[in-house]
Amino acid sequence: MDILAAHHLKEAILLALLRRNQTGDGDFLEVSLLQAAVSSLANQATNWLVAGVKPQKQGSAHPNIAPYGDIFRTLDGHEILLAIGSDRQFNSLCEILSLDGANEMFQTNVLRVKNRPALNQLISQSTGLLLLNTLVFKLQAANIPYGIIKNMEKVFETPEVESLLLRSDDRTGVRTYLGNSFRDGRSHFPPPPHLGEHSKEILIQSLAIPAQEVNSLIESGIII
Repeated sequence: MDILAAHHLKEAILLALLRRNQTGDGDFLEVSLLQAAVSSLANQATNWLVAGVKPQKQGSAHPNIAPYGDIFRTLDGHEILLAIGSDRQFNSLCEILSLDGANEMFQTNVLRVKNRPALNQLISQSTGLLLLNTLVFKLQAANIPYGIIKNMEKVFETPEVESLLLRSDDRTGVRTYLGNSFRDGRSHFPPPPHLGEHSKEILIQSLAIPAQEVNSLIESGIII
């Protein structure tokens, strides 16, 4: 929520800057963790406010679309998340997995949501017969959205993630657009520092504390 609140604040700042350029007026901005959390509830909030439906615990599964956010396991033990957002995509999935697309229990999204446990069991049986690479190839060919669930090691081995890394001799960090150059893609930020790495520079250059006093603080163990 703290990261999400920061994104909300960023959007508020950009809108305030735009308004200032248009009108010359400034704005007072305020964002809280609670506001960010509640305003991001999206489908779950709408289900309650419009239809009076209390959301139930269901992990990453989408409350109004199926199979969407549901997780399945492949023959080689990988987990994959499907995001079927239309009847066309569902029919394509049925072809890929050799499912009965005409099954009256699953013909519409409303029915698929209603019969989600039975649908997921059916899909699981079929994905469990396919290797991950085979399934992914077929999903891509049919333009069906999916996501492979990965641990952090696998995430940072993904080629698309490589450009997000900040590296030095012995450290690696992750950058965002804040650290990007839109012209050449290079960051003007260094990697995350070691503990106390820049203590002297900050105290001497930024806070104008005499070098002798800083060295004394370091020698006495007051600062690192």
